[in-house]
Amino acid sequence: TALLNIKSWRYFPLHDCQARFNPDGTGEFSGILEMDTLKDYATARGYSEDDLKVVTDWVSRFAVLQKDMPFYMKGTASVHNGVINFNVQQLQFGRISIPVSQINDHKAELIDLLEEGFSHIEGFSVNEFSLSNGKIHFDGTLPTSVARATGNQ
Repeated sequence: TALLNIKSWRYFPLHDCQARFNPDGTGEFSGILEMDTLKDYATARGYSEDDLKVVTDWVSRFAVLQKDMPFYMKGTASVHNGVINFNVQQLQFGRISIPVSQINDHKAELIDLLEEGFSHIEGFSVNEFSLSNGKIHFDGTLPTSVARATGNQ
C-alpha cells in the first residue's frame, strides 16, 4: 500500500489505500478511487475508452458515481501454477454493496484485466500466491527496481 499511497503520478487514481490479511485466509482492500483521473490512467495503461465505459456503466448501476469513490473489497485470492483465482465476498462503492454474484460471474473478464495489467510490469511474474494465517505467500519474480514519474504531481 505504501507504493499506492505515494501517488507520484497525478493520474494515478487511487489514494488512502489500506490492505489487511486475515488469519482465515481472506484479504481486505480499501481506499479512494478518483473518477476524474481514472480515464487518463486507464488510457495510459493501454485500456480503451470502451473498456472504461463498461466498468463505469456497471458501477453506476449500483452506486452514484462520485468524484472520489470510497471502495472496500473483501475476499480470497490465489495463484497456482500461474493461474489466477479469486472469490469476492464483499464489494462496496461508497456505502452501497455490490452484489458479489455480479463480480464472481465475470471472473474470466476480470482475470483478463489483471493479467493484462501484470504483463506491463517488466520483471514481474507470479507462479504461486496465497493468503493464510494473516500473511502473503509469494513465489515469483519482482522487478529489481520500479520507475515512476515524479514530475507530474
